[in-house]
Amino acid sequence: MRTFGIEIESVSREYGNREEVANALIAHLNVTFPEGRAHLEWVHETHPYDKDYPAINFYGKNWVLKSDGSVIGGLDVEVVSPILAGDTGIKEMQTITRAMRAIGMKINNSCGVHVHVGISDLKTAHFRRLVSRWASVESLALSVLRHAGGGSWAKPFSGEIENNVRNGKLAKFSMLQLAAAVNDDTPTDTNGRAAVREFTHTHYTRARYRGLNLVAIWQKGTVEFRTFQFSGKTPHAGQAKAFIQFSVAMVENAKKTERWARPRFGFSLQDLESGRIMESDLKGIWRRFLVHLGLTGDDFKTLRTHLISRQDWNRIWQKTMQRQAYIEGGLR
Repeated sequence: MRTFGIEIESVSREYGNREEVANALIAHLNVTFPEGRAHLEWVHETHPYDKDYPAINFYGKNWVLKSDGSVIGGLDVEVVSPILAGDTGIKEMQTITRAMRAIGMKINNSCGVHVHVGISDLKTAHFRRLVSRWASVESLALSVLRHAGGGSWAKPFSGEIENNVRNGKLAKFSMLQLAAAVNDDTPTDTNGRAAVREFTHTHYTRARYRGLNLVAIWQKGTVEFRTFQFSGKTPHAGQAKAFIQFSVAMVENAKKTERWARPRFGFSLQDLESGRIMESDLKGIWRRFLVHLGLTGDDFKTLRTHLISRQDWNRIWQKTMQRQAYIEGGLR
């Protein structure tokens, strides 16, 4: 069963520190879900900081409350899940998310949601397919999934990676070449070895701040989707579920075969600027992409509601054009 984890960034003006937030969450959980036996623990982490964090032990697993320097507007609280899996993991995540909402945690434009997906069974060819699939709709995906834009914390891939996807060269990349490309370097094994050294020794390397963070392969044994953001001012359990389902589906789709396939959903800046692709066309492309990922049927009805029906497609078309210009301009 595919494992996953989630990091939910939030902010508060009501609580003085994260221990107070943890205790408020515990009090709420023990009223609504007493069988979970929530209680406070302290987790010590040596990397990247030698620091103790408050954690909520819920159903025997720790949800850690960390700080996050990118979050502004009050007390920054990033709730980091344990390793989860399946429907049980989704339900536990939704319980915590609803508890955050119930005790008054807020969301602003500086808050994001990150999803990690386990990749222990993936081979090099699968990672190439994952990059290809993501790159084919990246400007559109970032516009749909991140309402406030993402800034410098969830950027698109460089134009060079996009070119290697479109001309088919990525189909023969080794993992070292892929590491070099992720690091915005010429894709050679030598550069790849240097990139891997940087990834494993420098936690906050700039290469990790992509919508699809592949640095996590070498740092955590996962891939990280950093592109998500709640659309409202409070944490939303239904949207969080959709974010996880999308991320897991991306990895499962890449795992289906080792055969390389050219992107099927791509478009260019010229397509957007000329009017050949308008907002209704983007909606159709996105819908077909979700079908391609297998996100059909009643199990994914909530996902389609949040990722298709409740979207402002005029805004998405404008944002997609801006992001496509960024990608094709080769900006970093």
